[in-house]
Amino acid sequence: MAASLSVSRLLLSSPTAPAMSTKTSLFPSAKTPSSKPSFASLPCKLHHQPKPLKFSTTTKSTISAAVSVGDKLPEATLSYFDPAGELQTTTISDLTKNKKAILFAT
Repeated sequence: MAASLSVSRLLLSSPTAPAMSTKTSLFPSAKTPSSKPSFASLPCKLHHQPKPLKFSTTTKSTISAAVSVGDKLPEATLSYFDPAGELQTTTISDLTKNKKAILFAT
C-alpha cells in the first residue's frame, strides 16, 4: 500500500503529468492522499527488550536474639585461633557445662 501511495503522490504532484480525472484514476476506490500522512491505520508493533534481572547477594535483614540471665543458650559451634595460630573449634555446651559464662560478640 505504501508503494501505491508513493506512486499516486508522485503522479499527482508532478507538473508534467497529465491531469487525471476521478473516473480514470489508477485506484478508483481509494481516496486521494492527504498532504499529512496518517499513521493511525498502520500497525504499531513495539518490541521492548526485557529488563535484565538484578541479583543481590547481600541480605538486608538483621538477625538479633536477646538472651536473658538464666536462659539456656542455643547450641552452636565456635571457632578461634589459639596463640600458636592453629584453628580451634568448640561448642557452646562445652564452654558452659556446669559453669556460668559471659559471652561478648561483635
